[in-house]
Amino acid sequence: MSTDAPNLSATNTVSTSALDLPSTMEMASNLAATLKDTALQFIKSGKMMVYDDVKNGRLQICNSCDAYIKEQKRCARCGCFMETKARMSGAKCPLDKW
Repeated sequence: MSTDAPNLSATNTVSTSALDLPSTMEMASNLAATLKDTALQFIKSGKMMVYDDVKNGRLQICNSCDAYIKEQKRCARCGCFMETKARMSGAKCPLDKW
């Protein structure tokens, strides 16, 4: 596994030869940021999880993204398991697609 984030082109896609995940430390940092944002969203709105239609819309976007590793259901950019991340109210796509 690479310790660097995948190489992104100018169009924010991951080159097919760089589908290694971020380092363990970077993935832990990404997870912590998502959990913090979700906790803040919970404090503001009382909702920790999004409705199924929002989650499904996010996953549709992920499925069409070059950074999505379909076999693992993970994002090559942040390393997150997207079935879980897409449910969290404070979660954000690392490529700003949702």
